[in-house]
Amino acid sequence: MVKNNTDSWQDYIETLHSDKYLSKMFLSYEKTARLVSEKCVVDVGCGFGWGAFLYLMNGASKVVGFDTDKERITFAKKAFSDERITFTTDQEELFKSKPDIASLFYVLSRETDENQLADILCGLNANQIHIAVKSQYRSQLEHLLQKIGKVYETNSFIVRALNDSEEIVEVVLIRGKT
Repeated sequence: MVKNNTDSWQDYIETLHSDKYLSKMFLSYEKTARLVSEKCVVDVGCGFGWGAFLYLMNGASKVVGFDTDKERITFAKKAFSDERITFTTDQEELFKSKPDIASLFYVLSRETDENQLADILCGLNANQIHIAVKSQYRSQLEHLLQKIGKVYETNSFIVRALNDSEEIVEVVLIRGKT
């Protein structure tokens, strides 16, 4: 699909921007992408990989996309191949990456195992974690923040509109507690 072809990548971005729903979700990735130059970045719950590839296109030195869905990881590996990007379902490989920044966008839901997610986020040992969720999952987010609060401090907490009836909650966490 993309395979480092700039024209194809630009077309793909335009497709994401033209969709009312995806464009709002994509904004979370774009905001974080501004911070990734020369950094190692992990995208937890990367899905089909477009967000992880956006980080690479914005100068990340290394990107690891992690998801538990093997079919999505297979798609991402085919669509966004580059020697600086890895897509995996292996949690141990994820921990070896030693990221500067981690993102967790639109992963939390009512079925999410918050303990497992907290273990993953704390195990990454990233300097920053960027999280975005639909506001309907705010209580799950608050539980997750409590669980990782021994290691990370909340730097910013923003609520913005996703559409006429839904909002997105975005949080940036900074590693600072011991």
